Amino acid sequence: MAQPPLFYLPYAPDDPPPSKRRRFDVGGNTTPRRTAASIAASAARVENARREGKSKAAVSALAQKEGIKGYSLFFAPSPEDKARYPSLKYLWEIGPDLLTYDTMHLFLCNVVPRMWELFAGENEKLGDDQPWVIPKAARETIGGEIKAGRSTVPRSQARSLRNIHKHSGPYKAVDWLYFLLSVGEVVLADRISEEFFKMFMLLCQAGRLLFGPSSLSEQDLQAADKLLRHFFQAFYRHVYAGKEERLRVCRPTVVALLDVTANIRACGPAWSYWPFPAERLIGTLTRLIRSRRFPYAALTTAVSKKYSAELVTSFAGTHVAEAWAEATGKPIRGDIQDPAGTFSVSKEPDVDLLPPRRAAAALIGRELACMKTVLDL
Repeated sequence: MAQPPLFYLPYAPDDPPPSKRRRFDVGGNTTPRRTAASIAASAARVENARREGKSKAAVSALAQKEGIKGYSLFFAPSPEDKARYPSLKYLWEIGPDLLTYDTMHLFLCNVVPRMWELFAGENEKLGDDQPWVIPKAARETIGGEIKAGRSTVPRSQARSLRNIHKHSGPYKAVDWLYFLLSVGEVVLADRISEEFFKMFMLLCQAGRLLFGPSSLSEQDLQAADKLLRHFFQAFYRHVYAGKEERLRVCRPTVVALLDVTANIRACGPAWSYWPFPAERLIGTLTRLIRSRRFPYAALTTAVSKKYSAELVTSFAGTHVAEAWAEATGKPIRGDIQDPAGTFSVSKEPDVDLLPPRRAAAALIGRELACMKTVLDL
């Protein structure tokens, strides 16, 4: 299981910073990790203050200081919960180690989209003092360059090549993954200042190590941890810069990057426990509910019929292929179902490239110059 966060933000982004007080410790060795006992003690102090009738402001300030709002069934159970659910004693003893980060969601649904918001200047509450913002003309060019690649990739991948200047809001995790690992460093080269570009490159390099389709070595984890720490330092040096009006960019998700390698070391590669497949499955279930009066019964019946049909189809097509083809009138399926033109790169891990929709165009002019600039780095 993952370790608890190494860093805790003592103040919410909207609060004024304390004068002459160090807010962030990049070293990570001075703040002790929380335990089940320390979390339970913090929850008890907050609940006691609430029970004593203190004001909401006082209780909120105490909860902010302790880092917990009150009792929690899994992490800080109340005496009533302990008596009601004795079977959860094992989880309570694990404490904060029970909580894991989903590295994919952290990177692709939080950090990378926020980085593009910064570069696009979409956070109006930061004011005009945003030296990292890309000019509008450059953003339109970036969006056009990404969109122009749609005709060179299969339709299943073309969705990730929408105009990011106009459609960054509906971008999904797979779109941000493509932007982080494939096109981001190319389209941003020479369009943002050097310190911000290097900061983004640190995130790209860490992503290439963490999101690989194979297992990670200890050297890879150490390298990724070093890159993420340097990104964290660069973010708070150049973006936050100790200015009160920029506190809104100090999201807890940026701090959470410092726990990614510890989480992967405890739980395994990021792709082995990401919930995106489960989320896609859950998204298909609503269409199977045909009765509003008995939704659960209708869903159970529909799921049972669906997977029973898939089991019959799979079994018949594999073991009695000729009889199944004669009964259905469909040809016998071959062993290889990949599209024509698929090129296999390797089998350890299994990596296949889908055929392009059109021949790839040669890079010329500014695109080629940007690519060479990135490769030289």
